[in-house]
Amino acid sequence: MLFLLATAIPLITMGVGCAARNSTTNSGDNSPYANSVAATNTNGNEAVWVDVEPGTEVAGALTVATKGYTAALNLYEKSGARFQFANCSGNPGSLSIKLGAKFMIDNRDNASHKIAIGAKIYQLSAYNYAIVTVQKAGSFNITCDGGGAARVEVQN
Repeated sequence: MLFLLATAIPLITMGVGCAARNSTTNSGDNSPYANSVAATNTNGNEAVWVDVEPGTEVAGALTVATKGYTAALNLYEKSGARFQFANCSGNPGSLSIKLGAKFMIDNRDNASHKIAIGAKIYQLSAYNYAIVTVQKAGSFNITCDGGGAARVEVQN
């Protein structure tokens, strides 16, 4: 059931528009959804959630895209603002972007991975992606499951 919710439903609902809804709870709730951030589609149905481990900082800009994967891929790949992760290896190895610019982190593996940019952690399920923005200039390592994977240079 979890596999269906984590893979099939996001693929179906991405095209109809989703909005992030923070439903993180940690008040002793022992349900399987006790530590999660959910997203709802425009019809109000829960579409996808991201598990949040206690003590993990999830980026406030975690985005459930309203465009489908193909549209996001076309936009960010053409502009050169996409990191593709396969076997936890980032491609390209480095990227320079302007401060506030959006870029895509794209998990092409059949397993979930934790992609970290600085102190921000994105839990990407298999074949999922996020559109992110770094809010501070500088050079940031990007790790995949704790190992070095790529680097992003954010310029003013």
